[in-house]
Amino acid sequence: MPQRKRKMIPDFSSEDEEREFWERVEVVDFLEGPEDALVLGLRKGKKEGNLTKITLQLEADLVSELKEIARERRVPYRVLACEILAQGIKALKR
Repeated sequence: MPQRKRKMIPDFSSEDEEREFWERVEVVDFLEGPEDALVLGLRKGKKEGNLTKITLQLEADLVSELKEIARERRVPYRVLACEILAQGIKALKR
């Protein structure tokens, strides 16, 4: 099966611009390797109607680390945070 070419993520001038971008595209089109398996827990086609927005207060250092890891994996940090939380909850239930 031929590998599909990964799309490039543009530079954003604001978080609002980035949020709008990720709402229009499929994250999986921007992933490239097995290290991205963490993020592939996302379900393609999952839309806003199935989600509940919450607000979390996190230490600035934690957010910085999260953003750095997300940047390395070339995914939005909010997507990475949701997947980490989902996997953590799953692990705690075992």
